[in-house]
Amino acid sequence: MTWIMWTILGTVIGIAILLFVIAWSKLGPSNHWFTFVKEGTAKIIVRGDAAEKCLIQWKGCILNKDWDVVTGREMPHLFGGFRLYSLFYPVFNVYVYHLRWSHLHEDGIVVTHDEWLDYVFLKEDLYVIEMSLEEEEGGTVDINGMPLEISIIMPMKITNPYVAVFKVRGWLPMITGTVQAKMRRFAANYRYKEDLINMMAGAGIEEVQEKAGIPEELRAKKGEDLWKKFWEEIEKEDLLEAGAKKKEEFVQLYGVTINKGKTRFLKIGTSPKYRELTTLEYEAEQKKKRTVIEAEAERERLKTEAEGEKVRIATVYGEIQRFDDTGRLVRSLEAMQKSPLAASMTVQAVPGLQEMLRGVFGKSPEMVSSQEIRELKEAVEKLLKEKGG
Repeated sequence: MTWIMWTILGTVIGIAILLFVIAWSKLGPSNHWFTFVKEGTAKIIVRGDAAEKCLIQWKGCILNKDWDVVTGREMPHLFGGFRLYSLFYPVFNVYVYHLRWSHLHEDGIVVTHDEWLDYVFLKEDLYVIEMSLEEEEGGTVDINGMPLEISIIMPMKITNPYVAVFKVRGWLPMITGTVQAKMRRFAANYRYKEDLINMMAGAGIEEVQEKAGIPEELRAKKGEDLWKKFWEEIEKEDLLEAGAKKKEEFVQLYGVTINKGKTRFLKIGTSPKYRELTTLEYEAEQKKKRTVIEAEAERERLKTEAEGEKVRIATVYGEIQRFDDTGRLVRSLEAMQKSPLAASMTVQAVPGLQEMLRGVFGKSPEMVSSQEIRELKEAVEKLLKEKGG
């Protein structure tokens, strides 16, 4: 065979081996000798579970000797992200770890993941940190004790895979716990509507904080940027000693860079439980108001009726006293109660009776009922008794 044929045969065999290796990496056991490093990620190689090296695939970025992601040009790789990391598997292996995280999806929905990962995601993502509502879980309240429901969007990216994965027991739980603890204490110094919604100190906050016993150095002034004050709390010495670095727009915690300028609330409001209690309180207050109004109306009605009754009684007694002989009036009324005929004859026979009945009842004698005659008779008898007493 000529050298040309040997060359062709060698090329064919090499391509076949390459295709086999790629197929083995994709379809066979993952990360055995070979691995794929996707753009914008890194993979940590361990030797007997000890960190050995880190493979990065991100155009324009490299890792320095401390594993910090910095700007630079890495040595070109013939097959891009397809890498042979070692021939001595399983002594050398790709490190796998567990991570649970929530991030804001491009369609505006918060998506939660709970996965075992064999890579470190290096690109910036919108991570979501939520505050628990229940008191036993460290519920969040404002300075007036109003329960709050808070979700914070924090743009973050891993800038040192070694620190993020190995220096702490999970970089995201560490940052989440730090932010939650600081935000709970921070929110408790401000008012929900006047300050926290827009993270801008509102009018009267100094007086409110002074009354609440908040130290002078922690108080805010009207118009002050509360995000700036919050980050000052995050960047205090106790956190800086844990490996944090700070810049004007960024802060680095646990190998992760957080964009302070783009951090914001995804949601801030009262808890569903508090809204329910507020609704019940409002309904109770409205019911109380209705009861007061109804009671007042009833009092006015009784008062009006009493005034009317007073006037009516005065009218009745006035007409009775104008009658010449109240004794004869009683006998006449008794006769009127016996029958309609007796009533008609009595009214005509007794002088002045017709005018008195019209004055008392405001209608003609023929329209007066037997019940009204009985009540008038009782009034006359009462008057006679009072005179006799």
